[in-house]
Amino acid sequence: MSYKRVGLLIGIGALSTMLVGFTNGEANNQSSYVKLNLQHGKVAVYSGRSKVGKHVKRLSLSGSKVYQTTKSMVKNNTQYVKVQMINQKKIGWIKQTAVKKLVHVTNTGQLTVLNTKKASGYLKLKGKNRKVYIDVQGPQGTVDQMTYRHVKAKTLTKSAYQVVQIDQTDFGKYYRLQKNYHDYGWVKATAFKFKTTETRIKSNISTAQLQQINKMINDNHIKGTLLITNNGIAGAQTYSYGYANFQTKTPNTADTVYPIASLQKAMTGVMIEQLIQAKKLSMQDKLSKFYPQVKYANQITIRQLLNHTSGIQMGEPVPSKSLNENEAVQWTLQHLTSTNHYSWNYTNANYTLLAGIISKVTKKSYQSNLQTRIIHPLGMKHAYNWNQLPKAHNLMSYQYMNDDYSNAKSLSINLLSSELGAGNLSMSVGDYEKFVSALQNNHLLSVSGKDELTNRNMGFEIGYGGGYYYNDDELHANGNDNRVSAFCYSSFDSQVSVVFFSNQGNYNDVKTATIQIKKMLNSSKLI
Repeated sequence: MSYKRVGLLIGIGALSTMLVGFTNGEANNQSSYVKLNLQHGKVAVYSGRSKVGKHVKRLSLSGSKVYQTTKSMVKNNTQYVKVQMINQKKIGWIKQTAVKKLVHVTNTGQLTVLNTKKASGYLKLKGKNRKVYIDVQGPQGTVDQMTYRHVKAKTLTKSAYQVVQIDQTDFGKYYRLQKNYHDYGWVKATAFKFKTTETRIKSNISTAQLQQINKMINDNHIKGTLLITNNGIAGAQTYSYGYANFQTKTPNTADTVYPIASLQKAMTGVMIEQLIQAKKLSMQDKLSKFYPQVKYANQITIRQLLNHTSGIQMGEPVPSKSLNENEAVQWTLQHLTSTNHYSWNYTNANYTLLAGIISKVTKKSYQSNLQTRIIHPLGMKHAYNWNQLPKAHNLMSYQYMNDDYSNAKSLSINLLSSELGAGNLSMSVGDYEKFVSALQNNHLLSVSGKDELTNRNMGFEIGYGGGYYYNDDELHANGNDNRVSAFCYSSFDSQVSVVFFSNQGNYNDVKTATIQIKKMLNSSKLI
């Protein structure tokens, strides 16, 4: 054999090695997330590298799960990958052609939702009435621990089931279902056709309705700023009444910032859930892990703090000076009472402790977390911490006492500073609606995260969880601080929303007006 021919063969061998990356039978590290090309069925699996191509087992594996490959190998001109479960439970070697690489996966092995859109409709059966899986927490593979229902496909075509959302992942299209207007779960679109029922279009606020709203507000001598919509955030309309400061004749406007009091608690709740989703915190973590000096702290969980079932009680004492974040937490620790009774009891102390926990876990201030997690991502332009209010801000609160703008009172900065995470924030109605809409549309939390945060168990008809009260079709929050009232009511689909901040008006009158406006918006539909 000539030297040229030998050289040519060596060159070809070297080139093939370069292309494959290793020689026949050698394993090379290869980490990626994959799905099986099968839907449900048996696949050929080899338990060890030496057994590849010889001793095969046929295992039943799911085509609707995320798996991880750790190594790759070519043997007898066939490529194989070593596959394991996300929890690192080993499966074995499988032919490369039996897996498909997934692109949109988090670093913990959960699929991301590529596209979400609201829907209103129902399902029709496409083929046979076979059994289908309902994924309770989210589309298949998007959360690490799934709960399933197994039902006949035809069951989901009954009138009790409504499609409210359509999600797309690397596994395909999923319909989010409600049963009798309660969350039911997600079903893969494969077996169904979607039929829309979007024949009802919500109208804009009519002139007659606006006149009725204005009369109600003026008759009750209410001053402030009102945001209303019956067509989502895009249809929001803002109306202002009276003066923010009567002495300087500064009017209330759409951009006027008001202390939002307890409406802030939902923001603290969202940040806690974000840390839980990032596995930096757990609903079952005990308060003693962070503040062991609180009596019975080893029996109080994050969940109980969020739901006001911690057994902690505290009023609203006003400090003699303004407090920084650490001082606000210490103020709360000094003035709270821990009772060891875990029935529902509303107190700011729970959320100030949660704010302190956010700071401890992230090693950043609460305000820094609020800016990076909520305010900046949502493009809020009129949201301020108590010590960051613009110089032009001169909001006063008033009472009606036979005349408007009686008994003027400036805001107590000392009180605001003590309510860390529970009421130390001021903002406009428009910025607050941005937050509510983002929460409702899963822009701040995953669906499973939002469901976990809002899981409430008070034993009352209307539950409380993570900063909001809930009933069958809406959330709401009420706040009052420095005689400034703040109310928010929003439907679960975020189409109907009322945000009302008031610096003059009896608290109960403002609340009643807010509820009446909400009912008016719910009924304003065109057929």
